[in-house]
Amino acid sequence: MAISSAIITSNSNVSYEMEVTETAISVANNTSTVNVKVYAWSTKSGFTIDYDGECYLKIDGVQKTTNSWARTQKPIVYGYANKVTLYDANFTITHNIDGSKSIQVASCFELYSDGYVKLTSSFKSFNIVLTSFDVAASRLAVVDTLSIDSSSSKLKFHAKVYDTAYTHTLTISDGSTTILTISNLTLSDGYNEYTLSSSDKSTISSYLSLAGITSLVCTYTLMTYAGNNVVGSSTSCKGTIRTLLTGGTPLVEFRSGSVKVNGSFEQTTPNMEVRDGHILKQLRW
Repeated sequence: MAISSAIITSNSNVSYEMEVTETAISVANNTSTVNVKVYAWSTKSGFTIDYDGECYLKIDGVQKTTNSWARTQKPIVYGYANKVTLYDANFTITHNIDGSKSIQVASCFELYSDGYVKLTSSFKSFNIVLTSFDVAASRLAVVDTLSIDSSSSKLKFHAKVYDTAYTHTLTISDGSTTILTISNLTLSDGYNEYTLSSSDKSTISSYLSLAGITSLVCTYTLMTYAGNNVVGSSTSCKGTIRTLLTGGTPLVEFRSGSVKVNGSFEQTTPNMEVRDGHILKQLRW
């Protein structure tokens, strides 16, 4: 809870203050709930003032709902212990992307009767620092070589995870082209495994096949979320993808008289015989 200093109004016998209480926080939504109250009291023994009134509030310069009352509803009487509540409302405050947040709360009020102002004040403000969330983004460190074959293909990687309640999106890309996006991942701090679905493997295999390659050094990018909010910034690292035939036989491709085995040109020759992924002999014309 934070309380402003006492603020004097146009009537030196009346003062008011603001009280701000952070009543709830949500790391998942990156928000705080704050309650704001404005109190007034008479500083002169025996002095009471009672008219129609309105209290105005701003948070970070944005005008909030005005609270109004009629005569006899909020008489301002002597003594801080007898202070009257002129304003009482709750607000949801969105934090910065790094989880920090401070707000400026300002208020004023006026009393009037038959169209004439009896008491007024100008907007006065004070600053409040809210709870700062530990919302450091998870960091991707190392991604093992990923083999796409007929058996179970597992993506294995190491990540620094600051909060296991976070969820993640892992994107595999080739330059500016996205090959595959894996969403709603929950990770442990350290070593992690993700088993690719048949659809995942098909998507990657199709991309490599269309590109005419069997091996690719790609970029893995990890994005961290707290609920629907992005936490920090994404982290990336390089990794290799290889495709294999059933049983692990290397895929062989020919380009301009060269033989490429598992994505690497092993030997260049004008004519070769290849069976089941093996170079048998050099042919003679």
